[in-house]
Amino acid sequence: MHQLIPIDTLPEQDWLRDKATKKLMSALELGADNAELPAALFVGGCVRDALIGKAVHDIDLATSLKPKQVIAALEAANIKAIPTGLEHGTITAVIKDKSYEITTLRRDVETDGRHAEVAFTSSWKEDAQRRDFTINTLLCDGQGRIYDPLGCALDDLKARRIIFVGQAQERIKEDHLRIMRFFRFYALYGEGTPDEEALKACQEQAKSVYELSKERITQEFIKIIMCEQASAILALMFDCGVLKALKFASYRKEILDALCAGQTKYALKDMVPRLWALCGFDADNLKSLEQYVMLSKKQKREIKGLAHALEYLAKRDEQAVKVALYRCGRAATIQALILQHANGTMDQNQLEQRIEFAQSWIIPAFPVSGNDLIAKGIKPGPELGAELNALEQNWIDRGFTD
Repeated sequence: MHQLIPIDTLPEQDWLRDKATKKLMSALELGADNAELPAALFVGGCVRDALIGKAVHDIDLATSLKPKQVIAALEAANIKAIPTGLEHGTITAVIKDKSYEITTLRRDVETDGRHAEVAFTSSWKEDAQRRDFTINTLLCDGQGRIYDPLGCALDDLKARRIIFVGQAQERIKEDHLRIMRFFRFYALYGEGTPDEEALKACQEQAKSVYELSKERITQEFIKIIMCEQASAILALMFDCGVLKALKFASYRKEILDALCAGQTKYALKDMVPRLWALCGFDADNLKSLEQYVMLSKKQKREIKGLAHALEYLAKRDEQAVKVALYRCGRAATIQALILQHANGTMDQNQLEQRIEFAQSWIIPAFPVSGNDLIAKGIKPGPELGAELNALEQNWIDRGFTD
């Protein structure tokens, strides 16, 4: 059995001191039948993020207990247990409004790049050896003591190196999604030149990404395009041949650069303008994007509204802003203004002025209805619709005045 020896200690963490967390750890310790093995340790993201001072959101644990033991231990402590992935050893514990994912130590038996068959183990090192990147193998106990079963993860995290566990080629063959995850983790945690072995492995197996489901590709792709270095990471991916089908001829990297660079407080969290910029403002490219990335009906409506707002704003005057606001709504109009700024068609002062106007202008309601025209003797049908549209357009052309 691989002996775990603490090598460091976490700074004080609220989530470690939390009563719910302590209750969970106590329940798992009481359920253990092997005093030589830790019953459970925190693993992955919560440990990694706490070590580098990032906010911790999801708390995951690895345990030496088998799934049925985990369920029994939780129920004995009156903790709700949900078998969210029983065949892979994963149980979700729910305490009030907090959820914890608990997974039994495991090793891969067979993999095909999309699915894995696992067997449970009592070895913390074996469990670490099946994970994707070294920085995700770090563990800590309830006292905040850090364990590094591979002996390299803490150094890699401190140096901000994104390194595959073991051989990069083998890790990717086990799960093709790890190609996408490499670029995402490099965007969020990496510094300096990307690992050469990792890049080579991603490049050699780039086509395997297309074998993944749209759901799995979307999960990682959206996280990549929403990161601060999205355009640089996409460029690196395209250079490696990863999702190169999305490198559209009309895509201009500098526009996405401007959206991601934080030049305006309005741009950073908007996914829709980033996707539309990636598509090079081309509806055909959007259709190509949808072959690999799932977009909700709401997102597609928002992209369509953004495209129309850009068309109205092409005139670049106050009336154009009013028309965009009336036809497309406030959110789409502000996003379109941000894109115009990113495209270099207006400076920062103009952008701020236009956005201030877009936020404050009261969007009027068209004062004529179909019932008004019916009262004047126009029968319901195409003629009424055409007349109503003509009146509305005339009202808009007069500056929204009667």
